[in-house]
Amino acid sequence: FGEAHNIFIDEKNGRLYSVGTDTQSGGVIVLDLTEDPDNPTLLASVNLPANPSSGQGYAHDIYVRDNIAYGSHGYLGFFIWDMTDPTTPILLASKNTGAYNHSSWVTEDLQYAYIAEEVPQKEITILDISDVTDIQYLGQFSDPLLPNAPTPPRAHNPFVRADLLYISYYHDGVKVYDISDPLMPEIEAYFDTADDTEHSNYSGYIGAWGIYPYLPNGCIGV
Repeated sequence: FGEAHNIFIDEKNGRLYSVGTDTQSGGVIVLDLTEDPDNPTLLASVNLPANPSSGQGYAHDIYVRDNIAYGSHGYLGFFIWDMTDPTTPILLASKNTGAYNHSSWVTEDLQYAYIAEEVPQKEITILDISDVTDIQYLGQFSDPLLPNAPTPPRAHNPFVRADLLYISYYHDGVKVYDISDPLMPEIEAYFDTADDTEHSNYSGYIGAWGIYPYLPNGCIGV
């Protein structure tokens, strides 16, 4: 492929997953990095049949842990795939979250998922994924910096590290939540990356588009 919307590396298994590519827009491309990371080999280029009518499903984002892929499939919702054999993805579970599932991340114990539904503006959604045969919707939350906000702030990407949930929140900058109680996230810290004149509403795409909270020195890239 020549371009992709996103990639994710399942480090334990040395596989790179690429979604939203220009050659496999309805699924995922999987590359093997174990032999020569500078020259990955193709393991699979397959549709993800999230949409029964088309037999495929565009994934806007993907997170993979030990061959289990957690896919954000836009308006189709949240899907969990067994990618042990990448040529034959097995659907383990799905949940339509009611908006545009832009991106998602799961807790380190694989019990909960946090979903950013970027368009239209929605709050962060919490799912209980402890039983993949019965995913449960647990609710939503947001804490807008703008008083009397007409709509919720627009969350772009959530990431989990230990008991902290990091979110790039466009107008509201970076927000960090304590999720030691996964059902009751509490604001731990925030850093506003937009100036005050840009806080008139939450209708645009200015501010913090993405973050990276996994640097070994504890810094956050935004």
